[in-house]
Amino acid sequence: MSGLFALALIALPLPAQELDAPTTHPVMVGEVQVTLLPDAPRSVVQQGERLWILTADGVIQSWMLGPGGWGQGPEQAAPSASGLVLVQGAPWVVVHEVKAVPLGTYDLGLPPQAGFSVGSSAEPSAPVAESPASSTLGAVLNVGQGAVVVDIGRGAGISPGTDLRFMGTELVEVPSLSGTGTELREVGRVSGTGRVRMVEDDRALVDLDRGGRVAIGDQVELSQAGLRYPMAPERLGGLRESGLVVRPVLGLDTLGVAFINELWTTWVFDKPWYATARVAPLGLGWSREGNPISVAGLVSGGYDARYFSVGLGAGWSMLNGDPSSWGRSYEYAQDGGGWGAVQFDDVDNAFSVVQEARLGARDGLSLSVRNTFVLVPQQESTWNGTCDGYDYYYDGEMTWEDCYDVTDTGKSFEYGGIAMTLNVPVGSRTDLFSDFGTGGSGVTWVEGGVATWLRGHGDKGSLGISVAAGYGSLQAQPNDEWVELYGPLVSLGARWRW
Repeated sequence: MSGLFALALIALPLPAQELDAPTTHPVMVGEVQVTLLPDAPRSVVQQGERLWILTADGVIQSWMLGPGGWGQGPEQAAPSASGLVLVQGAPWVVVHEVKAVPLGTYDLGLPPQAGFSVGSSAEPSAPVAESPASSTLGAVLNVGQGAVVVDIGRGAGISPGTDLRFMGTELVEVPSLSGTGTELREVGRVSGTGRVRMVEDDRALVDLDRGGRVAIGDQVELSQAGLRYPMAPERLGGLRESGLVVRPVLGLDTLGVAFINELWTTWVFDKPWYATARVAPLGLGWSREGNPISVAGLVSGGYDARYFSVGLGAGWSMLNGDPSSWGRSYEYAQDGGGWGAVQFDDVDNAFSVVQEARLGARDGLSLSVRNTFVLVPQQESTWNGTCDGYDYYYDGEMTWEDCYDVTDTGKSFEYGGIAMTLNVPVGSRTDLFSDFGTGGSGVTWVEGGVATWLRGHGDKGSLGISVAAGYGSLQAQPNDEWVELYGPLVSLGARWRW
């Protein structure tokens, strides 16, 4: 009987067992499905036609919108990433940092045992020296021009004047751990240092030192005494600087005024390279005797590291009138039997090349030198024997051109001049400087002054000014008349980084 009952139970229709169907999670952009994932993603951000997905298993997928829809690009494993965010329109990865600290630094509410430290069961207690490394206090909430807001305040023990440093991350290409090729690894780095200006209970405003580039989310730590680098700050790449210096010179012996100006635009690239377009000098003068003009323009570029730079360039130099003041040399004329002058008659412009070098940091203690060489024609003058010495020297019936035959002997480079700048930091954003320049272009100046950032600390958006005083001279030969304007000068400069 029992067997029949069991057989009947087997024969009875049983409800179908519902199997768990695999679940998928679509990633949508608007009403368009980009992809399906086995688990819900940790984070998704979009920037125009680019999309990044942080999957549940810690992989960052990149997608791009094309004519045929969304297509997948390369992906990168990021197991420590906890999210993706857009900071000022750029994608950032939020990284969860795991740190190990001594258990004794935490108060667990346990009574200490005699002879043992809290949390220890084997070793006797002993004085523990503090780690020299700074501990993380908080994070950066907002970034402005030369200042940041952090999420710590009086509760963290900081006050106006407290030195802080900021720790960020960057992707560095390193040899792959698999043994072949390379891979990108996220590493920590010091992104800047600063000093607290204002503090509240849970917020503080920090002025950044020169050379720092801090981002939202960077960690905040107490800075050690030796971590500030005013003399050799980090190189800030990926920016441009445009500037102008105006140097008015009040003429002493001659009633007039001259301006020895300079203007430039410099590109400082992310890679260690730079390029500069410069007009220096831009000499303009006005006087009763004439209006001297001296202008030189150049384009240069080269290698630009943190502690030095070196470069080459080319340009054009112009001087109104006869620029024989650039230099005169004499040699014996073999074919004419007399002394002749090698001079630059009737030349008012010439091709030039330039050498540039800087020893020291671009925004720190540095000495910059710029040498110019000018390509000028060479001429040989020989006595032609048609002039009587008495007529030439005393009566004035003969001129120099009547007595000499001039022959072009080609072109050669002559030293055109030098410009030097010494920069000495005296504060987080203020420098003392000395500037000197002279040469065959008819311009000389020497000055000393102070430069500071009115806005920012040297990164993009910074505005700086400089003031100085010294001596200047502008000389040329307008209308075949020698004119020299020289005297005291004052200068005012401005520069903008963008």
